[in-house]
Parts: sequence; structure tokens; C-alpha cells
Amino acid sequence: MPTASSPASGHSPSVSKRRKIRKGTFSCWECKHRKRRCVFEPLKDSTCVYCQSRGIPCVSQEHADPRSHSSDGQISERICHVESLVNQLIRQRDSCQPQVQPVIGVRDRASSPRPREASISFPFQQLCKSLAALFPHPNTTALILTKGRFFSLPFETCRSPLRDQSAVCSGLAQSGDVFRLPYSTSHPIQFAQKLIQLALGLQQLDLASCLHPQLQLEQKWSTGDSARRYVDLAVSHVTSQDALVDSLDGLDTLLLQARYHLNSGELRSAWLIFRRALSIAQLIGLPSRNEQAGSRAESLWVQLVYNDRFLSLMLGLPCAVKDLELLNWQALDTYPPLRKLYRIHSVIAGRIIVRNVRLQHYNLLSQRQLDTTYDHYGVTRGINDELRKSARSVPIDCWKVPTLNNTLLDTDKMDRISMLVTQMHQYYLVILLHQPYLLLQLSNHTYFSPSAISPILPDYSYSRHVVVPASREVLSRCLEFRNIRPILSYRGLEHKAFVAAVTLLLSHILGHRSGSENVLEHQRPQDLAMIQQAIDTLDELCTSNDPNRDSAIQTRDLLSKLLSIEAEAADGIIYISCIEKDSVGSDDALCGTSHQGLKFSIPYFGVICVIPGPVPNLQNDGLLAGSAQATGPQGLLPSTLTQLEFDCGLNSQLALSSNLQAEMQLLYDWSLEPNVLNEG
Repeated sequence: MPTASSPASGHSPSVSKRRKIRKGTFSCWECKHRKRRCVFEPLKDSTCVYCQSRGIPCVSQEHADPRSHSSDGQISERICHVESLVNQLIRQRDSCQPQVQPVIGVRDRASSPRPREASISFPFQQLCKSLAALFPHPNTTALILTKGRFFSLPFETCRSPLRDQSAVCSGLAQSGDVFRLPYSTSHPIQFAQKLIQLALGLQQLDLASCLHPQLQLEQKWSTGDSARRYVDLAVSHVTSQDALVDSLDGLDTLLLQARYHLNSGELRSAWLIFRRALSIAQLIGLPSRNEQAGSRAESLWVQLVYNDRFLSLMLGLPCAVKDLELLNWQALDTYPPLRKLYRIHSVIAGRIIVRNVRLQHYNLLSQRQLDTTYDHYGVTRGINDELRKSARSVPIDCWKVPTLNNTLLDTDKMDRISMLVTQMHQYYLVILLHQPYLLLQLSNHTYFSPSAISPILPDYSYSRHVVVPASREVLSRCLEFRNIRPILSYRGLEHKAFVAAVTLLLSHILGHRSGSENVLEHQRPQDLAMIQQAIDTLDELCTSNDPNRDSAIQTRDLLSKLLSIEAEAADGIIYISCIEKDSVGSDDALCGTSHQGLKFSIPYFGVICVIPGPVPNLQNDGLLAGSAQATGPQGLLPSTLTQLEFDCGLNSQLALSSNLQAEMQLLYDWSLEPNVLNEG
């Protein structure tokens, strides 16, 4: 009878040593394991019928069992096969989720090519698992982002530069990407981005409402503490590491982080983050001339520069990037109107900063120019012309004031918010451009009649007239946000409302010096009512748990005091302004009040004091209030009372001596002498 084949037959592995088997045993190992009879066809090969039908090796029991003694190579091969199957499944799942996009089309790095960030190295795998465990339930995440109105925040409407906001919002809502938590295999930057989005959503929530996120999250922390915790986790584990933010998604996450600090009133922290993001953007090759207009890389670069410049205007700091690196003028007309203005405003904001920094180099205390070749007002009028041209470069429909209310769909709301913010920034830049010259005229302690002032002082009346309507436009648009947000929870809106209200009140205080010739008198009731609305809105913020509560209290108190000063000026009391000694370079904190005066910070120019001026006994057409110096043709802004101690006896400090009155009277007589004025 044929016997089972030896290992040399078929495909069985070679075995050097034979086993001793029991007499009468003829079945192969496969038939033995299957407990079946091993049958051989007569006069055929030595493979049994069962093994032959299945094409498997027929190994006699006199050799080792191949099942019990598999070689290490076979085991390793099987493991590799299983791992390859797992990797295929992972790649298929990752292809269905957003990937971290590396910069495309930028100049090469000096080092070796950077690997795609979607492939996570081993040290970050445990980090991703830990971050994934920090997120709340997906339903809670969607609730926070929806009720917190994250996607209708003013800054969020600028994240998609070319498509309209309604298309963006509807597309995100349909896909569900905005509420989807990152996969455990995602890049760490995606976890950080979602954590900061949750923090921004929590930041907007009103604790007095029926929604209590701290209960949904099953946490012991309050809403504000939970938001801070999410940001701290994202910063400590991800965004603080340069290697993890070295991408477009990393820059986008840094933008969100800076906006969280901005809304929390931490302006300097936000400014530092923007500067770091700009540095990282330059390291990865932005801006690139080869980058297409409207691409994600180009849009992120413009957003970084835009935010850096507007925040620098708030803090009184220089800008980081030159205009040559900012805007592709040839592609400007390819943008939609609002995106076109967005980029133009970035350029104009930078030029206002450059002018203000040049003015900082003047010796404000002694009113002497250190650079007599710089025509600051000529530069101002040139920037003003650019603002006028930018307004004319877009259709008239772009200047219709949109209305906001809670009945609007999110898609319509985002479009209208984007239009409101762009319009507001146009007029906000007008205020910042001309505000120094309003302060200069208010600081003229030697006040002349209109017939006598023109030959001596430069004519800054255009600046005084243009800031008034611009302030009204900014203030009215800030108030429009009350219709969708009972509490002003965006710090940028509070700041712009404050700047507009202060400028409008100072204009009225200056206008009251003209008596019956005050051209602002007819609009005064409406202006004061609008400012009172802003104060009432700040009252709502002061009674909430908003992160800007403290700054809102200071802003409200300051505006209320300035409103009282304006009422006194309307009754005939002359008020003047001056720079507090050694105040240039002070921070952005609001200042307080003392006695009958008020002081507050103006970026780039220091702490401005508004105080009642003494009224010397001079001619009716002569000098009404003043100091010993008049501002000459090359006068600077603003003038100062160097001996003034603001907190100690204003009336006694400001009393003019008889010698000073005589000097002022002599100056008045000199201004009326035609021969003197015509000399030279």
C-alpha cells in the first residue's frame, strides 16, 4: 500500500530528522487532525486523495507535524501580512477625513523636505490619544458651538476669503465637519484647533441662560474656567511646540488662539501670538509670489498681517510687515468687493501706524520738531485720499447698513456681519487718521477767534469735520450688534465703540467754544442719545460674567464722566486737553478721573488729560483759555502742561499769573498787527 509522502514531495518544508511511528500507521498529519481515513489511489503518487483534492502537502506522521512547529519566518510573514491589512484600513479611513495641508507652492526650505504632517510619528500617537479623551460628547460639542454663536463671531466671517459666507456656512452645516471631533489618528494640531474652538464657543455663552455647559461636560468648572482649561491644554501640548504649528493648519490654530486672548481682554498676549505666527509663516515660505490669489496660504498671510496691524493700532505699537510683502495689486480687482476692502484696509492701517510712529519721535513736551522735513499733515491727507478711493472702488450697495436680528438664518447672518465689520473698519480708520488733529485743536490753550487764528495756525479744520460723521458711522454699526448679541462679548467692538464715542464727545466739547456758531449743535441730541445707548449696552456687559466685564466697567464710567464734561462745556465752561507728563508709551489701560478732570490713554500719544481751563480777563475776541505757548505753524500734537500735577488742586495749578496774562495779551496784539504778519 502506498504510504504518505515524504517532506520532499509537494510543498512541505524539509525536515532532517524522521520520527518513529507506531506499526500500522499510514495516515498523513492532515487526515489525522481531521479524524478521517487517509485513502490513497492505487498505482498513483504518494499523496492521499484528500490532500490532493485540496492541493495541500501530504506529510506522513513519520515527520514532524507542520502545524505544531511553524518556523519563525512563517510567523513573521503572517504578522507582516496582518499589519499590512491594518495599515490599508487606516489609510482608507484617513482618506475620508480632512488632512493637515502642508504649504504648497512656497520656496524650498534649507533643510531636507518636510514630511507630510498627516503621518504621525510615534511620540505623538500617545499625545493624540490623550487629547482625544479630553473632548466632551459630540452632541455637547455641537451644542457649545451652536449656542455660543462661534460661527457668527465677527472674526470668524473672514476665514473664507473668496466664497461668500452663506455658501461656507451652509456647506459646513451639511457636511457636519464643524461639529465632528478629530479621529484618534489625526494630527495633534487638529485636536488643538477644536479645543480652542470649544473655548471660543464657551466664551460667548451667557451663564444666565438655560444652557449650562459645565453640566453637559460633567465638569466641576464654570463655563469660563472650562474655556480657559481647553486653551491651556491646547497651548501646553500642541501650539507651544514650533514643530507642530509649522503648517497652514498650525497658523490657523494660532489665529484662533490669539482671538481667544483678544476677547478675554489680554491684548498683549494676542499681539505676541500674531507676531509668532507671522514669524512661522515667513519660515515656511509665506508670502510667495507664486501663490495664487485667494488661495488658503495667501488668505492666511493677509489675515495675520491684518490682525497684527489692527491690534498694533489698539496698543500703539509698530507693525511687523512692509506693504510690499502684503498685497498683490494686480490681483486686487479679482476679489469680491468686501475682500478687496479687507486687503486695502490692511495697507492703510500700516501707513497710519508708520505715521504715528514718526509722530512719536517728536518732542511732545517742548513742542519742538526733531524732524522738520517730515510733513505729517501732508502724509495724513495722502492717506485720506486713499481711503476715499477705496470707498469708491466698490459698488454703492456695499455701503448699505445691514440689519441684524435673531430671526435671521446663520447663513444670512454671517454675510451681514461681514459687511458690517468691513464698513465699520473703513470709518474706524478715518477716525484714527484724523483724531490726533482733533486733540491738537482741543489742546490749543490760546484760543483765537476765527479771524485771527488762520494766519498763525495750520488749518486742521478738515480733520475736525471729518471725524464727526465717521464716529457716528462706527458707533451706529457697533450698536447694531446688540440686536443679535444682548451682551457685547467681542472686545474689538467695545474698543471701536469707545474710540468713536470719545471722538464724538471731544468734537462737541471743542465745538462749544464757538458759541452760537457751533455747527454741531443741531446734531448734538442725536449724538448724545447714541452714546447713551452705548453706555446702556456696556451696563448689560457689566452685570454679566463676561471676560470683558472689568474693561466694560472702566469704559462705561469713563464715557459717563466725559458725557458730564460735555454737558458742562455746553453750559459755557471751557475744557482743554494736554498730555500727562512722562506718559508717552503708556499701556492701553483706561485711566481714571480726578476732581473736575478726566484722563484716558490714546495709543501712540500717551495719556490725554481733559481739564477745565482758566478764563483770563481778556477781550472777547481774544484768548479764552491757555498756556504760555501758542502752537506755531509747525506745531505738534498735542501740547502739554509740563508743570501740571493732575491729581493736586487743578484750579490752583491752572491759575494764570499776571505776567503770563500780559504775555498772552502781547501775543494777541501781535497776531492782529498786519505789518508783523506780512514780514518774511
